[in-house]
Amino acid sequence: MDEHQYEDWETSDLERYGQVKYLDPFTNFPLLLSELKTTYWGTIDSILWSTVNLVVFSAFCWLVPFWMVLEFTLRIAYKKIQITSDVYDKYDKKLTKKFWRQLIKKLTQNTQDVPFDLDLAEFHAVLTSLAYEPVNVVDKVIDMWNRDIGLAYHRFGHEGCVITMVYSVQENFVVLAFKGTSVFNLTEWFTDATTRKIPAKNGVLPGLVHAGFYSALGFSTRSKAMPHIQDENTLVTITKKNDVDVINLDVGARPGEEDEEHDESEEISITPFRGDEESAGLSLDESGEIVAIPFKGEASCMVASTSVYLDDVTAVRINGVESRKVKHIDAPYEKYDGSGEGLMKAKLIYLKRKFGKQIPHLWITGHSLGAATATIFTSMLLWKRTKRGRTSGIYGGLNIDSGFKLHGTFTFGNPRVGDTDWKETMDMILKTTSDQYQPKDQPKYQFWRVVNSNDIVCSVPPTTLGSFLSRHDKSSRAPALTLNDFHHLGTSVTLGYHGSFKNMDEERNIHNVLRNLVKEWVSAPVYFWRGSLLDKTKAILNFSTFGMSGFLLDHDIGEYIKNLQILNEKNAQSHKS
Repeated sequence: MDEHQYEDWETSDLERYGQVKYLDPFTNFPLLLSELKTTYWGTIDSILWSTVNLVVFSAFCWLVPFWMVLEFTLRIAYKKIQITSDVYDKYDKKLTKKFWRQLIKKLTQNTQDVPFDLDLAEFHAVLTSLAYEPVNVVDKVIDMWNRDIGLAYHRFGHEGCVITMVYSVQENFVVLAFKGTSVFNLTEWFTDATTRKIPAKNGVLPGLVHAGFYSALGFSTRSKAMPHIQDENTLVTITKKNDVDVINLDVGARPGEEDEEHDESEEISITPFRGDEESAGLSLDESGEIVAIPFKGEASCMVASTSVYLDDVTAVRINGVESRKVKHIDAPYEKYDGSGEGLMKAKLIYLKRKFGKQIPHLWITGHSLGAATATIFTSMLLWKRTKRGRTSGIYGGLNIDSGFKLHGTFTFGNPRVGDTDWKETMDMILKTTSDQYQPKDQPKYQFWRVVNSNDIVCSVPPTTLGSFLSRHDKSSRAPALTLNDFHHLGTSVTLGYHGSFKNMDEERNIHNVLRNLVKEWVSAPVYFWRGSLLDKTKAILNFSTFGMSGFLLDHDIGEYIKNLQILNEKNAQSHKS
């Protein structure tokens, strides 16, 4: 008998389960000691977290005025001098039509047991590098790489999380590349340094995750903070407490019905059933802009129209009581409701419409901060496959498996992201081959975490004291010290300096680090004499610091690409011989 299938229990078993036979009026000392122990460790944990947060806060407060002066100078220099990496030109030479066909086959094959592939890893690393580039560079590169495959891109997101979606409707694949930390963006550095952990609200993830990385995605940190849709296939109830509400409606057919043509000026009525008796409405004008007809007072609103079906609902808030338009604003980021969850869902729907009846093959990648946000987003998609995760989130259930072929994630320079509960749950989903977590028509999900041997970012947040601090007590009542309870996700692939070695499915160790340190220091004179200006600069730094500068230089996405390219060349030579 399954202990959690209570519906199948006998009535007598349900009666005896947890039954209290008598009340003891005296102290249960073992229980009291356990509670004291729990309070003790909780207090220590709070003190440690408070100390860390105070140090981080103080450091950034001290840094801000200096950074403002530095950034003013850098902005002037950046406008005059823009250096474009030669990575894309080099990769373009590799992207022959024949190689594209081979790569597309790997991107779209529905396999169940796939080994680490250097071509796929290099492709994702180059796209991750492209995620950092300005729009004019991305336009040029996408056009250059297009070998009659209909390659296109779309960039979206917000401050702290920008995603470059590279796709081909013709070849039926899409890659979401999450941008990492920009070197001169102090806000993103602060996001990285915010090492406290928080629970992901509205059930979008199990366990606790890094507060900075989770917040960067823009997902809600409040329970049901946005409109709640009970089911994607029903009309919705929206509860508000503002004097003005505007609702952006994506109007379509009801499930199972064909789309009907709607007049752009058609009004969709929204009637308050509690509060003021005034009515409210919303219409689309001839230009397609949203015209708000707000109502005043506190009210719960129900979509009363039965003539249309609402595919998607996004809340937009405008202060004031006069009718206004939501107009386009010329800014780096298009305005939206501020919900990262709503944004991601909208873009997944956008993708589905782009691909029509096809089921696109979806890949995810990222570097640094982008690797962390890519990891959390991947976790959210995989969590949707569980019973608890299926209906999680503000906007209710989203059956991602019915719309996409979820293939895999490649991350580069990934910091630690979540706690033990999060990791163990995700590992179970990733490693289980049963239909419970892997639908039959879906490929086996790959999660490759590529690590340069001396990349220091892959070791943060640190877990210095190991298992004692993260698991000091096995009892369920005593919490772990969460300060050190940070973990990675995915299969580790460790790369040595310029392709000197590759270790699979094992975390890097002190032997790897020391070996890499010596290799970088010894190789410095060679790269000084033979390398480019950038190589010469790195060589001087490496030699003068006895290879220690590699702890930072190894985090550069360019180093990841170079290591993968050298390994690819070595593999090609070995196959020829």
